Amino acid sequence: VRCHLWSKAIFSGADELNTQRSCHSATVDGTNIFMFGGFGSGQWYNTVSILDTKDMTWRKRQAKGDIPCKRYAHVAAQDEGKMYVFGGFGGAEGQYLNDIFALDVKTLEWRRVHPDGEPPCPRTAAASAYDPSSRTWFIHGGNTGDHRLNDLHALNLRTLQWRRIGGLQVENSPTSVQAGPGPRAGHTLTLVGTELQLFGGGCGGLRSRIVH
Repeated sequence: VRCHLWSKAIFSGADELNTQRSCHSATVDGTNIFMFGGFGSGQWYNTVSILDTKDMTWRKRQAKGDIPCKRYAHVAAQDEGKMYVFGGFGGAEGQYLNDIFALDVKTLEWRRVHPDGEPPCPRTAAASAYDPSSRTWFIHGGNTGDHRLNDLHALNLRTLQWRRIGGLQVENSPTSVQAGPGPRAGHTLTLVGTELQLFGGGCGGLRSRIVH
């Protein structure tokens, strides 16, 4: 990142991944990258694969506990030794999800988390960012299957309490509850200092190149 130069990473253990995939999540703990879920070869996954960046080797690990259903287009965050996963699309019958699970990255044991407060509605392709100073996970927008959203939710991972920030604007709605980014999905949300910066995404066949 210092010289702004891309290079192709050379790694081993690619057979541990089973298939190429998209719409997965990836978080970092120390020198390990944890990849979860995603879509590929006509199906979705709930497997955990770990890339050790010290020796650049992929390793698929068998998790235990209350394992999340297979899913893709979810969001994930790393907080104090745990990987949290929210929402996406999946399950046995294929549905939009708003559940939360936490994986202990040392023991690889999953547990379902039930925060207090009103959670975001089920959705895919939301954007999220994590603030380590406050241990807060921000989740914005996404696609419910019927429409795209621009709501912003904050989950305090210390107290496990949901909080919605501001109002809600729905795609193709004649009224707007608050100013700000329009409804969208497939965008990014990044914490820069004390600001959340949102970029891109799609809504109604349009693609945005505006940074908010």
